Amino acid sequence: MSDDPGDDPEPGAVAATVAALQRQFPGVVVWYGRTTARWWALLPPAEQGHLLEAATPELLTQAIAAARAWRRQP
Repeated sequence: MSDDPGDDPEPGAVAATVAALQRQFPGVVVWYGRTTARWWALLPPAEQGHLLEAATPELLTQAIAAARAWRRQP
C-alpha cells in the first residue's frame, strides 16, 4: 500500500490494514473512508470514544497511540 494520501487503496489492502490496526489496538474500530480518502478510528467509550482521522495508516497509528497515552496521563 502506498503512503501517498492521494492514492485510493485496493479493497484487499484496506481490509488487511484495518485488521492489522484492530489487532494492534483492541477495542478500536478502524475504517477507510473512500469518500473522504482518509483513515478513521473510533476509540471505545471507556477511552472517551474519540474519533480520529489521518491521511495514512501510519499517521492513524500515531494518533491512536497519542490519544491512548494522553488518556493514561494522571
